Parts: sequence; C-alpha cells; structure tokens
Amino acid sequence: MTAVERTGVVLSGGGANGAFEVGVLKALTHGASPATGYRPIDPEIYTGTSVGAYNAAFMAAQPGRPATAVTEELETIWLDRIADTVWNCGNGVYRVRGLPFQFLDPGCLLRPLQTLVDFGLDSAGLAAVGLIKAAQFAASPAPLQSRLLSLIELDAFVSEVPLRGLVAETIDLERLGRSDKRLTIAASNWEIGVVRLFSNREVAALGTDTILASAALPGIFRPVRVEGDPYVDGGVLLNTPLLPAIREGATTVHAIFLDPLVHNIPLKPFPSTLDTFYRMLAIIWASSMRKDILIAAGITRVLELLERGEPENASDEEARSFLRVGWQIYRRILEGKTYRKLNVHVYRPQTALEEGEGLLDFQRSRMQRLVEMGYQEAVHHDCATAGCVLHGPPPLQEEDLSRRLKPRRATTGSPARGGIYA
Repeated sequence: MTAVERTGVVLSGGGANGAFEVGVLKALTHGASPATGYRPIDPEIYTGTSVGAYNAAFMAAQPGRPATAVTEELETIWLDRIADTVWNCGNGVYRVRGLPFQFLDPGCLLRPLQTLVDFGLDSAGLAAVGLIKAAQFAASPAPLQSRLLSLIELDAFVSEVPLRGLVAETIDLERLGRSDKRLTIAASNWEIGVVRLFSNREVAALGTDTILASAALPGIFRPVRVEGDPYVDGGVLLNTPLLPAIREGATTVHAIFLDPLVHNIPLKPFPSTLDTFYRMLAIIWASSMRKDILIAAGITRVLELLERGEPENASDEEARSFLRVGWQIYRRILEGKTYRKLNVHVYRPQTALEEGEGLLDFQRSRMQRLVEMGYQEAVHHDCATAGCVLHGPPPLQEEDLSRRLKPRRATTGSPARGGIYA
C-alpha cells in the first residue's frame, strides 16, 4: 500500500455541457465541497475526453500556478471566449457554413475583413464538397435512394476553425510539456477502432491536434490525423477515463460526468435525430462507467475479504466479486504492482442538460447556468446517494447500483472517509 497521496480529476466528454465541469472544479479547488473536507485541492493528475480533454489540458498546462487561479481563468475563457455572445462572432468552437445571416451579428460586423474571409472560405469549402458528392452520385451503381442518402454529410457544414484557434491560443504546449501535472487524454482511432491515450509529454510533442482529435465528435467534426492515423472523439470508446487516472497513481479521484442518469433523460414521443443520438451516447457512456465502478467496488470487497482472513465465510456476493476481479489482482501482483487505497467521488447533473441540442448550445447565459450547476453539485455533494466508491460500506450489489445512483436532494454531508483498492 502506497503512502503517497495523489488527487486526480476525471473530466468526461459532452460538448457545450463542459461548462458544468468548470463549476465542479471551481468548488473543489476553492475548498467549497464536503468531498474534500472543505479544503482546497490542487490535483496532480488530470484525465479527460473530448471537451474534458480541453479542460484537463488547460488545467495541467499551468505549472506553478494555484489551482484556484487556473480554474478562474478557465471560467473566464468559457464565458468570454467559448460562449456565443453578442460581441463574439459566433462561439469559440464551431461555425456553421452556408448561413450568411450569422455574419450580421454585431461581433462579426466589428471584424468585417475576417468575416468576409470566413464567408469566402466556407463557400469554397461547400462548393468543393458539392463537386465531390456530385461526382460520387454520378459514378455510383447503387440504387437512387441509396445515392440520395449518401449526399447527406453534416460535417461538411461545420467548420472547426474556431476550436482550432481556441486550442492553439489557450493551451501552452511548452508549459504543458514541463508541467509536473500528469495529463492523459483519450481519442478513438477511427480506422482500427481502438482507444489511444496521450500523455502531456505526447500532447506537447505531437501538438494540439491530439486535443482536437479527442473532441472530433463523429458526424459533426471530421476525423483528425495524428501521426498519419485518423482519430475521432475519445467518447466513442472511453468517455470517462477513470481507470487511466487510477493507473497514473491517483488515490482520490473526482469523476465528473456531463450526462445525467439515463432514466432522468425524458423519453420524448417525437424525438429529433439529435435527441436520439444523445440518448444513445448516454446509454453507452453509462454502461462503460458502470463497469468501471463495479470493478472498483468488486476489488474493494475482495481485498476486504482477504484482510479479514476468513475466505471460508465469504458471502455469495463476495465470492462472485472474487471470481470477477481476482485474476486482475493476481496479475498486478505478478507485475510487481501495489494496490492503492483511493476514494472515487462522482459528480453529475441531476437533470438532462437540454438533451441533444445542448451539446452544441454555447449561449453565454447557458454557460453561466451550467457553471453554477456544477458548483452547486460539488457544494452539496453527498456520497451516500452520489454513487461514490468508498472503502467500508456494505457490499454493492449490481442490481442495487441504479438505486444508489438515484436523483438526490441538495444536502451538505460530512467529508467522506475511506477508500478502495485498485
């Protein structure tokens, strides 16, 4: 058991809803949450996917600065640079091509030359895609209906130029490369279907395309090539990189989700395609994280059983846990690795954040509201109902997990104690 205590923060993907993460970080770094014993924290480890990769990279690329100051600067970037305001020419993440009226915003009119250049580039880009699609349509032997469907290409209408500029101007690669903070961001290889984890040293060496790749939501943004391979949003395979944070040595983990429990997402009678897409992703993400939590809880039960020294008195659930994770424990022992006690605190919205359309809604008033929601989620954190994984509570039954993760009222509990082994 290691004596070194390290704090890790896990930031999931979720588009514009990433402002919620800023609010949680604000409460944690300012010591406003019972999860930290109302003590400010300065995390040593950050992992993130998609928008969480951007937030994590920004936090990790500030060596020597207080975490409170870094979080406040990140909040300012979200509200003044990323948000869609009257004085910004759109938001800081994407621009829809082919909509000339958007350039009539006051912020665009203040930059007429840049607006004219953007409009020209957008028009040229759409024309090029149109020619390619027309050639494919004419040459394809497929039935007419299939060829008509192949003309639909949403990402052709979305420009990632604002996001590329944002990442380049706000992520200091040189400082990230020499930072004492450990960073891991996830991206999905679009060609072979495996997740790749980039460390802060790799991000610094390979450039900001690694962050752009992690945030390239398929169907909205085009794949980004890194070292010749196409990558898309890390959320396709690993939306909440909890286990990478544990492997980096975190002993206390604060995992921030951007999606509520699936049953808290209203099932509309006539959902839009975007609503359907969002619900599908939420189910996939919840299933993946559920497995990680069950593994962590299973390891806890196994080690508690071994510590008691009474394996013959194991309950049926403890026996199932031993069968489920015993091999992982044995393999790590063979590798000479030790087990670390850690706490996993879970934070997530209690209601759907405007469902599918919320992923792309960067209005400033909404960003302010999400930051405040995240802050209040951390301020009223209660492990008894948040779904934390801690050392010492009764065995966690798989069928009981959904009940432990039920919606809760805002409360101010006492600091959680204990930990798990991983």
